[in-house]
Amino acid sequence: ADELLPDDRLFFVENVDTGSVTTLPEFEYDYPAHSTTCKPIKIPELNDKMAWFIGYFHGNGYIHLTDGSGALSVTLPNDSYGDKLLPLVVDCFKEFGVNVSVVDPVKTDNSYKVRVKSKQLATYLHRHVKQSNTVLSVPEYIKFGLAEIKAAYLQGLLDADGSIKTRPYQMVCTVYADFAKEVQSLYYALGVSARFRALSTSGLKENWKPKYEVSLAGNHA
Repeated sequence: ADELLPDDRLFFVENVDTGSVTTLPEFEYDYPAHSTTCKPIKIPELNDKMAWFIGYFHGNGYIHLTDGSGALSVTLPNDSYGDKLLPLVVDCFKEFGVNVSVVDPVKTDNSYKVRVKSKQLATYLHRHVKQSNTVLSVPEYIKFGLAEIKAAYLQGLLDADGSIKTRPYQMVCTVYADFAKEVQSLYYALGVSARFRALSTSGLKENWKPKYEVSLAGNHA
């Protein structure tokens, strides 16, 4: 940067990283001795739909895991867009071979909750997708996957933690700076210019973490 001159211009090279075929990690689980209630899960194909689910779960998924039990939930908005996404989330959970329940919005919580009780699936997603109060990271099976897998993951993340009501479009907003930079790199891999920045901390309440965003830049904004 110190070699740039006032009349120099920077160009973004729009080359797409086609990536390679990747799969979801295998699942190894130590079943309790004499257990008769543990239901093994299935590991589905990593396709566009499942990559979208991973992205959406990164934004709006929750895992509760203890030594004796496990549960998962996904929150969706109570609007026309949430109505479209709801069956997609349910279908993706079912691809793991688990039972799924849906809690409808109520006055005190105007959102849908898709819930699953499965220690096996909670353990799997805890290992390979996200952990509570832990820095998020783009999984390697997404990062090095085919371009369509990267794009589907980013769409899920946008649906959960982004906004197209802003200008430029906000592709993700997160408290994890390194994660935001990984997301920015994914857009670059798809030939899309994206901007990373720290949001203003003015008026930030005590114990609130600063936020970072990735937004579209240049001709893509």
